Amino acid sequence: RFWFPDPEGSDTEFQRAYTIAESNPEAGTFSVDMVLHEPAGPASTWARNVEAGETISVMSMGSRGFSIAEDPRDRP
Repeated sequence: RFWFPDPEGSDTEFQRAYTIAESNPEAGTFSVDMVLHEPAGPASTWARNVEAGETISVMSMGSRGFSIAEDPRDRP
């Protein structure tokens, strides 16, 4: 789950769910695919305006972790 800032500038954050598209455990990074909608909501606004080095809160609800197979054919 990702928590996006309010495009209007309030302290409210908006939660959206995304699926990890690619993971690099050695680098501690992952990728997600996003679709930019119009009119833009909190996630689309963030995606259009984010700059390298910025951070966002990401959490997994009730998860115990996961493993990513090195070969995509081995994924369930």
